[in-house]
Amino acid sequence: MIEREIKKLKYTRDYLFNSKKKEKDYFRNYSEKCEGFSWIDYRKNTMIHFDDRLNVIFSWKLLFQKVSYILGVLGLIQLFLNTFIGGAIVALSVLVHIAFLILKKKQSQELGYYGFALAMIHSEIERNYDLKLSINPQK
Repeated sequence: MIEREIKKLKYTRDYLFNSKKKEKDYFRNYSEKCEGFSWIDYRKNTMIHFDDRLNVIFSWKLLFQKVSYILGVLGLIQLFLNTFIGGAIVALSVLVHIAFLILKKKQSQELGYYGFALAMIHSEIERNYDLKLSINPQK
């Protein structure tokens, strides 16, 4: 199981080579046929790519979770004062919580893709370089 530790929250992506197009081209076209190909560099760039994506998803997920709880509490308090406004706030809280659950599912999917990509890259590195690498390099 891949475990990532998020040190700083961020809400936008930083693309490899500072461009979404260059990042897509890199992962689409970079292969053993290219001059100067290195599985180690490919592994490093794959890890940077997935860590960045996971960091953004985790940041938004955490934000939605906190907003959902705050709106839920405010909505329940407001229900005693004004039923209509309190109900609207509680409904908004439910919608934000649904967005949180969608991001939670997306995060688990991304972790699965990350594990699959690293396992494939590690098998190639072991086959070509006789190196043993850890799936969780931060530990």
